[in-house]
Amino acid sequence: MIEYGDVPEYFFNHFNSLIRVAVAERAVDRLFIHAGAVGWKGKAIILPGTSFVGKSTLVAELVRNGAVYYSDDYAIFDRDGLLYPFPRTLSMRADDENFTRFELTPSGLGGVVGTEPIAVGTVLLTEYKPDAKWDPKILTAGSAALEMVPFTFSFVNRPDFSLGVLNNISSRAIIISSQRGSADNFAETLLDFVDKHVN
Repeated sequence: MIEYGDVPEYFFNHFNSLIRVAVAERAVDRLFIHAGAVGWKGKAIILPGTSFVGKSTLVAELVRNGAVYYSDDYAIFDRDGLLYPFPRTLSMRADDENFTRFELTPSGLGGVVGTEPIAVGTVLLTEYKPDAKWDPKILTAGSAALEMVPFTFSFVNRPDFSLGVLNNISSRAIIISSQRGSADNFAETLLDFVDKHVN
């Protein structure tokens, strides 16, 4: 008989990931996007992206700079495009050869967790590149919706619902695309950009 203590930790991490993906793909009235998300002055900043592009690291730095924490992994929306909180601990990877995982809490970053749904003000399509120059390009609503499709879990199962939500998000927000440098230097730059163009 297998005891709880005999099961390796990676099994639970993998099983947790499978459950979250299953829920994301089958949710009836919510759209899940693989993205980090924070609130800033009453509107959401969404950071779609795959793993290893620096979503959690940037979310952590935004929270350190005063943003409200919503999620570091799944951004969850209703059909109107409002963002809902998914406030699990931030899953970080150390900058070592094994990308060792560790957890951070929003309170440990000096931040707070969002509790109410909010409208999206900014969607940033970005990834970390050493020495990258911040050169934001503003996308059209149609282009933005298409850019978010690869990060949308239920698109294959419910394309009409998914596109409707993506259109509601992209038609009301500013959508920008640019590579970025290190998160600790970039977080303040992003918040300043949002202040000038959204809030």
